[in-house]
Amino acid sequence: MNKEILKRIASQSRFVVQCFGGEVWLEGRILSPTEAESAGLLQYLIASQITSQKSMEHLSKLKNQAEKVSEEEDISGLASLIEDARKMGFRPEALGKFHHHQDKIISQCIRRCSTDSGNTWENIQIVVSEDQQNASQNRLWVGLLSNADRDMIINHAMKGHREAEERIAGFFGRK
Repeated sequence: MNKEILKRIASQSRFVVQCFGGEVWLEGRILSPTEAESAGLLQYLIASQITSQKSMEHLSKLKNQAEKVSEEEDISGLASLIEDARKMGFRPEALGKFHHHQDKIISQCIRRCSTDSGNTWENIQIVVSEDQQNASQNRLWVGLLSNADRDMIINHAMKGHREAEERIAGFFGRK
C-alpha cells in the first residue's frame, strides 16, 4: 500500500489542544469507533441517572437558582440549592462516575505536550490520581485541567472520529 496514503490516514487520528491558557499544547488521539460508542453510551447512561426526564425543567430552575447563589455568595442559598437537587433525584455519586469516566478518556487520549507552541514535543502521561503526578517523569494529574480544557479534550476525542472518517473517505473520492 502507498505509504503516503497511510501517513495521511494516520494523521487524521490526532488532535492538538491549547490548555492552561495556551501555555501548554497537548496532543491526543481520537477515540476508536468502539471507544467512542462505549464512551457515548456510558455518558448517556450516567447522565440519565443524574436526572430523570421530568426533572429537566426543574434543572433549568436550579441553574437559575445556582447563578443567583453564585452571584450573592449566599451560604443558606447553597444549602437550599443542594436540598432542591436531592429532591429532584440528583445523585452526586452518579456525577462522580461521570467525571471519573471522563478522566479515564483524557488519560487514554493525551500522549504528548509542548510548551513552545508546538515547535518541540515530549511524551506526557495524564494520570487519574494526584499521588501519581510526577513532574520529573512528565506525569500530570488530570485534576489540574480546567473544566474548559477538559471539555475541549473530550469533544476533540469524541468528535474527532467522525471527522476523520469523513476526511479519509475524501481521500478515496467517496463521501
